[in-house]
Amino acid sequence: MASATDVPAVTDVPEDEPLPPPAPARGRRMAAALAPAGIYIAVRLVGVAVLGLMAGFGKLPTALNAWDGTWMVAIARYGYAVPDDMLDAFGNHTPDTAKAFFPGYPAVVAATGWLTGGNLILAGLIVSLVAGVVAAYGLTRLGELVPGGSRRAGLLLVGLFAAAPMGVVLSMTYTEALFCAFTAGWIEITRTLCGRIFSRSAKILVQLMPLR
Repeated sequence: MASATDVPAVTDVPEDEPLPPPAPARGRRMAAALAPAGIYIAVRLVGVAVLGLMAGFGKLPTALNAWDGTWMVAIARYGYAVPDDMLDAFGNHTPDTAKAFFPGYPAVVAATGWLTGGNLILAGLIVSLVAGVVAAYGLTRLGELVPGGSRRAGLLLVGLFAAAPMGVVLSMTYTEALFCAFTAGWIEITRTLCGRIFSRSAKILVQLMPLR
């Protein structure tokens, strides 16, 4: 039987264990993390909606796969031996016309086609969307890194990028979104590598300098 002087044991709580952040703080961090993607997608949705109003929403899939997009999808499906009904701007078909297009985007579209059941137009639109979002994060980072830059400047850069006069191609079966994603990523990779090389080189030079 417990006596009146018995004191219940207190479980030790580690003092250095961080407390979970409050819900509003987590929400703000989540909103900040999703801001580049949200801004890009919102602006591009407006652009696609305007295109749908102009071309007719029933013709929107065709409009998003127009012009060079038809060549990209054809190369993704057939390789560079495209069918004879693929004509250039002058209405001619030659064996060399398809070679004007680089293989990177069609290759990614062809691989994504495995996820869309062979619907390469849908695959191309998905590739452009994902690549555009990746480019948005890259541009946000660049906006933060330039002299005098900031997070706000980076997000503004994303909005201008998505709303550019020819920004419609970012939502089409075109290479632009993928190209911009690789360019933004390459700039960041190059900056990081150059920074590390410079830092290590400086440390080596300091170690090799004779002490006076």
